[in-house]
Amino acid sequence: MKVQFSFVFILLLMMAFPFGSGYAAKYYISSETGDDNRTVEEAQNPATPWKSIAKVNIECNALNPGDAILFKRGETFYGSLHLSASGTASSPILVGEYGSGTKPILTSFQTIDKWKPLGNGLYESAEFLNTATVQVLLINGQRQEMGRYPNGNAANTGYLTIEKVETNVIKSAHLESSSNWEGANIVIRTKNWVINNYSIQSHSGDQIKYDGNISPYKPEAGYGFFVSNHLGTLDSFGEWYFNPSTKKIYVYLGEQS
Repeated sequence: MKVQFSFVFILLLMMAFPFGSGYAAKYYISSETGDDNRTVEEAQNPATPWKSIAKVNIECNALNPGDAILFKRGETFYGSLHLSASGTASSPILVGEYGSGTKPILTSFQTIDKWKPLGNGLYESAEFLNTATVQVLLINGQRQEMGRYPNGNAANTGYLTIEKVETNVIKSAHLESSSNWEGANIVIRTKNWVINNYSIQSHSGDQIKYDGNISPYKPEAGYGFFVSNHLGTLDSFGEWYFNPSTKKIYVYLGEQS
């Protein structure tokens, strides 16, 4: 089973640029033959390229107007390119490709192939993920839903009903028998056309207190909500949760693992 995660919801395909001899410096990157321990001078030779996007990001302050960053054709590079150096209108910093074959791919998707079973169909990534957030998770190429309570296919399209509202507090009898959701997110439909995502500050019995300062729209009794971004929500195949503190991702695979 192939599981991939992404911290950016964009797959970038590199564009071709014509590179002449007038560019100040060309930096070569190859995910297959590169080495990030090489110097800036070595990376300007296609025979001794750097390996990763992360190395480019580290060295980007050394870039000057007119420099070019070239990724090897036929290879895939993982991560997001962040350039802090600036070119000029007449001499931009260009990103392109070198070699032969298909266009290189820059993607934030990374494959996770080592998992630790926790029991009851739940799995934890064996290695730490080098990211602060995860926005997308694919299993065998199919996008999976972040864990939520209740599930999206439950009654009322997966929304619980708000029974009472106080300042930054909602109450619902459905919360009394559920997990403790402190630290999770609560997604509240405050209007028919407005859905807001808040951090849960505390949960006790039938009430949740949340950070409600992000929106002028306040919840009302009779509208719906659900809980997400918590390990306790994982009970349906493919549901996932990323813990930013431990840098581990959790997936519910059940008997289909």
